[in-house]
Amino acid sequence: MKKLWLLLISVLMLTACSEDKISGDGVDLTNEFEITDNPNDPVQHERYQIFKEYNVPVLFNDTIAKRQIGTDLYGKPVMQYETVDLNWDFDSYSNSVQYVYDYLKTDESKMDALRFVRKFLEMCSKRMRPFSIMVANNLTSKPESSSLAEKQYISGFRTLVFYNVSNLSDDDIKTTARDVIYDMVAQKVKANKDLCTMFEAVSSKYYFRSWEELGGCTTCLEWSKKSTYISTNNLYYGLPYNAVEGSTAAYKFDFVDLVTSRKMVADKEEAEEVLSTIVQEIGNYGFIRGNKNTGSYSPADAEEDRNYFVQAILTVGDEVFNERYGRCALVMEKYELLKDFMVNELGLEL
Repeated sequence: MKKLWLLLISVLMLTACSEDKISGDGVDLTNEFEITDNPNDPVQHERYQIFKEYNVPVLFNDTIAKRQIGTDLYGKPVMQYETVDLNWDFDSYSNSVQYVYDYLKTDESKMDALRFVRKFLEMCSKRMRPFSIMVANNLTSKPESSSLAEKQYISGFRTLVFYNVSNLSDDDIKTTARDVIYDMVAQKVKANKDLCTMFEAVSSKYYFRSWEELGGCTTCLEWSKKSTYISTNNLYYGLPYNAVEGSTAAYKFDFVDLVTSRKMVADKEEAEEVLSTIVQEIGNYGFIRGNKNTGSYSPADAEEDRNYFVQAILTVGDEVFNERYGRCALVMEKYELLKDFMVNELGLEL
């Protein structure tokens, strides 16, 4: 009887292993991520070129590897799988979410997706490059996730998954890649609790207060009353600022362009002087723009504030940021905190 029980247990264990999915459990299948060349296959050749240049394999399927590790008692193969499993974290696993991939089906769509991947890797610092990238036509989940619908990527333990990126224009490719990098940097900053605490402490007393309540913002208040279009949220063109639409869809205004075109100042020099004063007034409290819902208030909290700084730093770089805000002590205190992390920890060039 004892031998019979041992035989039954052995059969059950072998059967259970026949569809073994292994993602993040420490099994070394590194070689499975190597991309080989096929000059006669444009898609495979471009995957190889990207792998050779950036050492990042690009996948179009969530099954990375399939290998036979033995046979069961009936002579049937026992298979082992390596899959892209987005439920793995660095040190934990949760199967509460089921991800459903809609694969890219044509070589044309795959080549378009590879154009996006190449631009992303070109713009991304070496330290921020993922171990691997998967590209799908679309990605959904059960239960449904609103964040998946809003974004075009999700980052797993070893794989960064992109979706809805195969039909983008050249301009959209660059913009989307940039936005993904912004978000990735913001998330890495957010994960550093000590950094966030130090950043928040600089302006902790000033969040979600009107410029009038804070005081010392005379020029800011005066100009905000002259036009509903004038706001601390459209001081400059480009992120993190909102642009006021011009007379044509192709043209947008920043503060200087807006007040100059509407002849609210004598000339561009006066407009730049007014802008400089407004920047200084809100900068005295450590801010570079206003609340996302109303430019008459400071940012709602430190996270909103941090995201504005990340966008501004990555958009204009070190030199321009210093030119704009170098005289604002609290702004520069926050900037130096983020700059140190972004340069030394994330390997970004500002």
